[in-house]
Amino acid sequence: MRANIIITAKQLGYDPMLYLPTPEERQYATYGRYVSLAQQIKEKGLISQGKYEELLLDGFRHDLVYGTNNGEERYD
Repeated sequence: MRANIIITAKQLGYDPMLYLPTPEERQYATYGRYVSLAQQIKEKGLISQGKYEELLLDGFRHDLVYGTNNGEERYD
């Protein structure tokens, strides 16, 4: 890795967050279209409810499977 990559990224207008560790509370989260794609294939009958829940659990979405949120913010 190049030295001073964060400084260079800032100078070029990039977000330095790309080069910093993810905060611990956000390390296990699902981003993007994962949840909506799982929902779509379940609605089409391509997977069972159990497989759908398994996919959500694999995507760290326990809140959707068990109906808990515990004040956590999710990033989809």
